[in-house]
Amino acid sequence: MLEHLHIENLAVIERADINFGNGFSVLTGETGAGKSILIDSINILLGNRASKDIIRSGCNSAVVSASFCGLSEPLKEIVSEFGLECDEDILVLQRNLSLDGKSAARVNGRQVTTSVLREIGKYLISFHGQHENNNLLDKNMHLSYLDNFAANQALLADYQKTYAVVSALRRKQESLQVDEQEKARKIELLRYQIDEIEKAELHAPDDNGEDEEAHLLQQKSLLLHREKIISALDISRLLISENETNIADQLSSVASELSHVSRYNESLSDFSDRAYEIYESVVALNEEIRDYKETYYGEEDFSSLDEIEERLDLLYRLKRKYGSNIAEILAYYEKCKEELEAVEFSEEALLKISEQLTEALSELQKKGERLSRSRKKAAADLEKQIVSELSDLAMPSVRFVCDISETQPGKTGVDSVEFLMSANPGEPLRPMTKIASGGELSRIMLSIKKVLSGTDSSETLIFDEIDTGVSGRAAQKIALKLREMSAGRQVIVVTHLAQIAALGKNHYQIEKHTDGQRTFTEIRLLDGKDRVEEVARIMGGIQITDSTLKTAEEMLAQADVL
Repeated sequence: MLEHLHIENLAVIERADINFGNGFSVLTGETGAGKSILIDSINILLGNRASKDIIRSGCNSAVVSASFCGLSEPLKEIVSEFGLECDEDILVLQRNLSLDGKSAARVNGRQVTTSVLREIGKYLISFHGQHENNNLLDKNMHLSYLDNFAANQALLADYQKTYAVVSALRRKQESLQVDEQEKARKIELLRYQIDEIEKAELHAPDDNGEDEEAHLLQQKSLLLHREKIISALDISRLLISENETNIADQLSSVASELSHVSRYNESLSDFSDRAYEIYESVVALNEEIRDYKETYYGEEDFSSLDEIEERLDLLYRLKRKYGSNIAEILAYYEKCKEELEAVEFSEEALLKISEQLTEALSELQKKGERLSRSRKKAAADLEKQIVSELSDLAMPSVRFVCDISETQPGKTGVDSVEFLMSANPGEPLRPMTKIASGGELSRIMLSIKKVLSGTDSSETLIFDEIDTGVSGRAAQKIALKLREMSAGRQVIVVTHLAQIAALGKNHYQIEKHTDGQRTFTEIRLLDGKDRVEEVARIMGGIQITDSTLKTAEEMLAQADVL
């Protein structure tokens, strides 16, 4: 359950700490005091999107954190799956917001993504607010409510797995179902592209990544500057070894002279050795220059510059069509061959896919019927339980029906579900969107929540605006139903009704104060006289009379014995 909530610099809340109790807790306060901010802070903590505008004016950041205790085994399992630990059966969630738009999320001190917060949050808190009343008016949500009640998650997942297979096969089938003219055009184009690349007789790059184009560009450069290169090579060899005062002979003489005198001074032998090493390097360089000239400008037959230019032009045209280099052109070539094979044998492939699709559709239909049977069986039980709950909520003549009709197989099965109701005797069953008032919707949603509470894995239920459109006896009934739900779990309710506030085990008041320049929100646990006055305020508004205070006392006293 939610044990402690801490808020800093969020909207009108500068700092707030709330220790929540178990069972049934109520939060009350004037309109605008900050009740919605309290709910927003919990939503933020559970991974919902948060705008930087919610940060308190004049502050650079905001923090929301909460601790939860009494963790269920399913919750511990999901926490463990994310590689997190629950020390001493406590889970601490924290969310930091900053003006630069960034946020940080932590679970037990370890940083996590907001998606992890959302997954864990499903096991911690279940919200009910005005938007869920709107969901109740959305026919598309009715199927989801029924599946939750029927615990159809496994059946639905199995059905959707087969539905995904069917969808993939249909896409493949559509891609192969081309008319004969289109097929002929595609075959002709693929064959032309394959033939053009094959005629070029391309070779894959070598182990060093060098391809034919790089080699041709090198050859082109050698041919374009042939005379300059040969002249430089010849002059270099002449200077090194072939003229009367060549470098090699002079270095040899230097080494010899130094060697002769090294017997008089041993340090000169180092000079002699170094001179000889330089001589050997120069001789080796001379041989390398000779080998280079023989390799690139020897007697062998060179391709002409025109031939090289022609080959480079062919490679350029192929690159414009099929890839930025030879490796990409060859990859495109392999792809074309695969496509050609697929198109040429499309009839066989289409027949095979059609057979697979027929088999998958048959399996899908069976799984859809199995899911439908489960829904229809559960619908009868859901109808009875909802009617029973609504009777307890001052709607004794209500009729409620889960109308299930067959549809074409879709992502959610072969059923369309819509909730129909009749609130008064003699009225026909009609869609809730057309007849339900705000108060009726609140009671219907509370009934659904009550009925589904057995399948809801959340340890804490929070209701915001559950009392919309209700008063008097209906409000009292709702209060009793909420307290009944709190017998097995923590229930927190934001309310404007005295009937609900009086039945709470724990009563928190949200107050707004101002110092003339800034606004502050305070949250405190009420007891004794303070609680009587708050219940009286809810009933009587601005003018609180002795009679109102006495009524508030009686309501609280009666709540203790109910």
